[in-house]
Amino acid sequence: MRKVRMLGISLALMLLLDAMLFTSCSEGVPSDGMVSADYEPKALIGRMMIPYVYGEYLFCSASDSGDIVYQLLDDVQDVALNIYTDPLATGDDNPFGYATYSFYLVDEEATIANGGSPVLLFAHKNLRSADCCYNIFSYDLATNEITMIKEGINENIQSLCLYGDYIIYTTNEGDNGYNIHRVMKDGTGYLKLDNPDCETYRVADVYGDRVYFCDGAYQIYSMSLDFDDVQYVLTYAGLADVFVRDGYIYYPQYVETVVYTDEETGKESYYPSCNLCRSPVDDPEVSEILINNFYVGMSSETTLYYFAVDPSDSSVLSSTLYSYSLNTGDIGVVYDDLPSNVYRSIDFAGDEYIVFSDVYMNESGAYGTATYTALNLATGEEFTVSNKTAN
Repeated sequence: MRKVRMLGISLALMLLLDAMLFTSCSEGVPSDGMVSADYEPKALIGRMMIPYVYGEYLFCSASDSGDIVYQLLDDVQDVALNIYTDPLATGDDNPFGYATYSFYLVDEEATIANGGSPVLLFAHKNLRSADCCYNIFSYDLATNEITMIKEGINENIQSLCLYGDYIIYTTNEGDNGYNIHRVMKDGTGYLKLDNPDCETYRVADVYGDRVYFCDGAYQIYSMSLDFDDVQYVLTYAGLADVFVRDGYIYYPQYVETVVYTDEETGKESYYPSCNLCRSPVDDPEVSEILINNFYVGMSSETTLYYFAVDPSDSSVLSSTLYSYSLNTGDIGVVYDDLPSNVYRSIDFAGDEYIVFSDVYMNESGAYGTATYTALNLATGEEFTVSNKTAN
């Protein structure tokens, strides 16, 4: 009997369609405290609950407390460390309490200026506090210093993006749609994109001082950082999100739904397949197919890691992770021997590490809880990373 196992987005990614499938995070930056004069801003996408890696730091939500914790990937411990180190802070006094609904990212430019010590940006809803609103603030890991940027956001935040000094986030406002907002890192310059038709807007990426966003019909638009000069770009399949690199916009186009049948039970499993395409941002009508039978993936700055659908062989979907170089177009195999009892999804993709959520099936066919597995791309070593705060 051949078992077909769906290897795709984790639950957190499914909840966060706002640019989470193709997320990039540079893992290595200068630590001398000097920001280069030609430093070019790039879109940094916040994560909710799932890992965000910067250098050797892995930030995530603790499985046992819900608080924000971290591990050092070059010195992984049995338990994770709380980023907020005041043991007496509770309720309103603990800005990171119960972080199930917290988005976080590392502000690279501020971190460089901080001598390499991480400065994080949060959009956080503390369910233990009295007001239970979202607040956006920065946090210096070395000093425990918090700088409030925007507070008292009543709507649920759905995504968080940082581009230079621009913080761009989306909110779920029910019948009034999903809306896009902007605020500067110093708390000034607040804007909200007009949404008279109550569309479900999602921010995909920011590139070349333009915000790329999608509506519920999977139409991609771009606009300036001042939320004007809105232009239609193209329409895509909606099976995965879009991202922009080096003058090209990458997006999926639907091909077919592949059906696998369990030889023993006759049960059918359905997997949508698409082609990954790209178009120049200045001429989006020109389209080029890069990958056939693309299923789901996540990109770093230079590489797309993905699973593929083979209509003739379900084991490819089950066990093989591919890489696609955004610079050269070369396709490689990261691994092709995932054990049959492991159900794996990509939570983070960088140029030094990939972090997976792995769920193991025991002999009776029951599934355990997800664990984080980090893959060092330089050495090929895989190791487990705990996100618990107690043994």
